[in-house]
Amino acid sequence: NGKVTVKITLLPDYVLNMNQYEILEKKCRFGFLKLKTIKRNRLEYEGNREITLLSRLKRTISEYDFFFLIEQITDLVQTLDKVGLSPNNLINDLEYVFFNETTKELSFIYLPVVVPYDESSMMSFIQNIIYAVKPEDTNQNYLPKFSYFIKHLESFDAKLLEAYIYEIDSSIIHIIKSGNFSE
Repeated sequence: NGKVTVKITLLPDYVLNMNQYEILEKKCRFGFLKLKTIKRNRLEYEGNREITLLSRLKRTISEYDFFFLIEQITDLVQTLDKVGLSPNNLINDLEYVFFNETTKELSFIYLPVVVPYDESSMMSFIQNIIYAVKPEDTNQNYLPKFSYFIKHLESFDAKLLEAYIYEIDSSIIHIIKSGNFSE
């Protein structure tokens, strides 16, 4: 029916906190699969027809599209921080982050659990993206430069990442902040 469905079974030691999901629904406009059903420790998410981010990264990607992805992640983390939700509750696995080929929008799964789901850093997620990218033949210099920049950050810093992307192409920031992915 043109949708992607993801079913997750939580381990027994995870406690759901539906207040988190209510905040997410009210305050975050885009970037997440929708939680459709909850049955005990089973969650079912739904989104538009999308492919995995890993599948997208296996095909060649332009510098613009690469930074478009990175800015979405940066903006999403900033949004979660603003509304008081933990970015550690995002599933940061390239197989479980989804990519809409029409709009280039990413969709994450947010687990509304009391104790943060994953202590792995957003920095390691960004590095996984860098390693998975297959750059276009025309310009491959952006990846080593960005990788060098990332390795010299002490931790994930959305403001510094955004400043870096702004220097590359400020229009990316405008598109992501406006939420108008069809530009």
